Amino acid sequence: MKKWMKMLTVFALAICAVMLVNVQSAKASIKSTNGLWDINADYFENTCEIVDYYGDDKDLVIPSKVDGLKVTKVNFYHCSQSVRDLVETVTLPNTVTEIYGSGFINWYKMKSIKLSEKLETIGDNAFARCSALRSITIPESVTKMSYRIFSDCTSLKKAVIKGNPTIDEYTFNNCTSLTEVSMPKLTVGGRGMFFGCTSLKKVSAPKIEKIGNQMFFGCTSLKTFKTNKVLRAIGNEAFIDTSLETFNMPSSLTSLGSYAFDKSKMSTIIIPTTLTHNTVDIGCSLENADIICLNPYVYLEDLSQTYTVYGLKDSYAYESAKNQGIRFVTMKGITSAKVEKKGNASSLSWKKVSGVKKYTIYRYNWSEKSWQKIATTKTNKYTDKSKLASTKYKVTYEYEYKGKTVVGCIEVQLN
Repeated sequence: MKKWMKMLTVFALAICAVMLVNVQSAKASIKSTNGLWDINADYFENTCEIVDYYGDDKDLVIPSKVDGLKVTKVNFYHCSQSVRDLVETVTLPNTVTEIYGSGFINWYKMKSIKLSEKLETIGDNAFARCSALRSITIPESVTKMSYRIFSDCTSLKKAVIKGNPTIDEYTFNNCTSLTEVSMPKLTVGGRGMFFGCTSLKKVSAPKIEKIGNQMFFGCTSLKTFKTNKVLRAIGNEAFIDTSLETFNMPSSLTSLGSYAFDKSKMSTIIIPTTLTHNTVDIGCSLENADIICLNPYVYLEDLSQTYTVYGLKDSYAYESAKNQGIRFVTMKGITSAKVEKKGNASSLSWKKVSGVKKYTIYRYNWSEKSWQKIATTKTNKYTDKSKLASTKYKVTYEYEYKGKTVVGCIEVQLN
């Protein structure tokens, strides 16, 4: 019996060894039959990855197939220096779905590249230090853009991101010639995405919901940024050291990061009423800035002695100015409100503010932990007769002050 078990064991090991050899032989690093390409072949998948080129064409067109294998990946990280010294333009076939990390790093003569319309992933540093690259269009098919993809592409002037990929950090770091960016569908910007892009002047991002930390840090030519109605978060140091002069805080904004506009050219910062946090770090490197805060629940940190804080008396803004020795100017606004239960309805009232044309009422949904807009009114009273009548409400309002629209709010809860 033992003899048979031993024989079976040996037989099983032999089969495993054969299978392992077959698996290994299914993948191979070889030269193409025409001698132009080095490829990593996958005979199981009938695909290959191109890793080097031996031709002499400066306008490189990568084929969709090599020796009958579909080209799905490109990685020239270990290619010969002669390729980097030669190629000026690249065209990828629509079979390519991935460009590996550092796939075209240091291709210093490459002026343009046409990416695959089926491309999904671009790896870390894929085009870093391609110092002759002039423009780039990222197709809508791309779902992931990794770390520092175009870092130090110092001739890059225009970039288009057609889709809504996940963005890693410092995508266009130090692209000092970049002047124009279009991101028609992007919703979340990455950390340091345009860090040090000192020539950037025009940014189109109509669907952006989150501006990442340091996203425009050091974009010293950026004077304007058009916001939208869906922007909900601005990250820490997002516009630090820019030439931004104005910024319209939309009513959708719930988070404002620390030092978001420090060292910019902003002369007035209006704190939105929609923030869900109670502290804002302004930063002390603005020149003679006016900080307007009619949100009575927001405390202002890191203020310069040259600033003036405008707000409601006895608010957190008032306390922050007093504690830091900053000049404070009292503004008009709602300082108190009340809510009463009348049967199944909730009745709100507050003191009317001159110059305010309408008040917007929000109901707090305790189960979803969010505010929901329910009505607008021209009077200083409102009764919520809905079946969803709550015990907590917020009233927002706005009026003109020194040519600017300022916004205020008051929250009220049934005791």
